[in-house]
Amino acid sequence: MSDTNTPVGGEDHPSGYWTFHSPINIDEVATALLLADIAYDALSQAATLRPGASEGREETPEETDFESQSTVVYAQDWTEDNRPNMPVPGQWVFEPERDWNEAWRRGIEPVRIGHVLIVPPWLDAQTSSQSGDIRFIIDPGQAFGTGHHETTTHCIQALVDTDLNGKRVADIGTGTGILAMVAAALGATEVMAVDIDSTAVRIARDIIADHQPRLFPNTRMMCAQGSADSIPTPPTFDVVVANMISPVLMEIANDLARLLSPNGQLIMSGISNQRAQEVENAFAQERIKLSITPGVEWALAIGHTMERNDER
Repeated sequence: MSDTNTPVGGEDHPSGYWTFHSPINIDEVATALLLADIAYDALSQAATLRPGASEGREETPEETDFESQSTVVYAQDWTEDNRPNMPVPGQWVFEPERDWNEAWRRGIEPVRIGHVLIVPPWLDAQTSSQSGDIRFIIDPGQAFGTGHHETTTHCIQALVDTDLNGKRVADIGTGTGILAMVAAALGATEVMAVDIDSTAVRIARDIIADHQPRLFPNTRMMCAQGSADSIPTPPTFDVVVANMISPVLMEIANDLARLLSPNGQLIMSGISNQRAQEVENAFAQERIKLSITPGVEWALAIGHTMERNDER
């Protein structure tokens, strides 16, 4: 097996990437891979799965070449001889290596959600802001969370629509730290961001440090490796935001509920439209009532602690 993140190549193999295309839903693929003990880290770079033209993480340059109705697993460190037997239906496809970075950059544009503007560094000088804009400069290749994915957009819009002045906010699965920073820029006085990926934590800390003096100098920002179960309570949080795929959200539902203050608000995305009811039922078991708004492929869920009449 070649080194992780190294394309297939050599005398007997042209340089390129093996990909596995499956017609089933991303959540089913992710769950099947986990149950089969096929680790995400063995599959690809930052992105491992996508349904159609998007995925549970940010888009990657390869996506422009694949058909829109499939989940794609990037498997660039496997050869034709050592590809695993996948636990889901699908087909292996070999993609010759190309200059992905340049193709990817050409497809990236600034993202606007309300008065939040997210700009890649190479477009900073040529992108103008409007009065009242909260402007973030983030390299989309660093980690998940730059606004280019529907799930991130859902969460940012929900934060924009929430009064965060003076609030305590927890961001679970922070990625680049974008949701934590948006909350801080919108008036939160204390923000706790966690991610299980140590690389994401390092990246988020750097990005937060770059933006804090300009956008939220008075907010207490904390960024640590871990998940919802790593954060002690009390005190609880006025707003908890989590952008993760459905199986993970349901797995940590108890801890998300524990973090939420009695009158707090839970904001979640990463929920495929097909599994929205399943997620709603799982959180009802934790006394969290969800209001779910379907999107193109991904739903937004807003949750609150149930009142007595909600439990009847």
